[in-house]
Amino acid sequence: MKIRNNSKRRSKKPLRFNIFQNYIVQHHKLLLCNIISKLILSLNLSSVSYSLSILLCCLLFGDAQANLGWQNERELYKKARTSLSKHQINQFNQYLIQLTEYPLYPYLVYEELRKRISGLTNEEVDAFLRENSDGQLAKRLRMAWLSQLLRKDHSESFLKYYQNESSPNLQCYFLHAKIRHNQFEENKDQHLNQIRDLWLVGKSQPAQCDPLFKWYEEQGHLTTEQIWERFSLVMDENNSSLANYLAKNPS
Repeated sequence: MKIRNNSKRRSKKPLRFNIFQNYIVQHHKLLLCNIISKLILSLNLSSVSYSLSILLCCLLFGDAQANLGWQNERELYKKARTSLSKHQINQFNQYLIQLTEYPLYPYLVYEELRKRISGLTNEEVDAFLRENSDGQLAKRLRMAWLSQLLRKDHSESFLKYYQNESSPNLQCYFLHAKIRHNQFEENKDQHLNQIRDLWLVGKSQPAQCDPLFKWYEEQGHLTTEQIWERFSLVMDENNSSLANYLAKNPS
């Protein structure tokens, strides 16, 4: 009986399978890189930590991006950042429009907006916040924009972007802006409690709080009990300079 030789036919199947398997592995690496990139964007990292995290992602999964056609985007991304750092805006924009599908595209847009924060419009800020509403980049831009509005004393726009911030500086400006724009009465009890909490601390508050505290006292809301309570908090912090100040200027 003649035995057929199927060795060649059998050898092709593992080869095709290995190619397919390699593609699946690289594809999953790329998906994981995208997930990590988006996770990094969602974290409130310093610029150094951010750069190191992105570099680690590229080192771990760079082969996947190169094998699946992302090598060009990676190079464009590097060139875009270089152009932005050199203030070559026209060149930067040419690279940017080619990277709209790249995972780090929002970061490039954020960096460009951040560099010209003093000249931005509400419309530009709104567009970025709307497109990146679920990430930390939106929060970081909004905080930078709030600081800029405070510096320029654009109180009406400030009220639009404020969102229960933790900074005493921003809190005080927000509450005083509410008073200036006749919006304080809408939530009067809540706002009075917020001012009281800003007052009752054992440390000096930012100068931005001074006009707010002055209004609080002039309106008769600052009580003797609150003065003594703050004095006690200051003494607990061994803040003798502030204690002496409060003794002479209780508000």
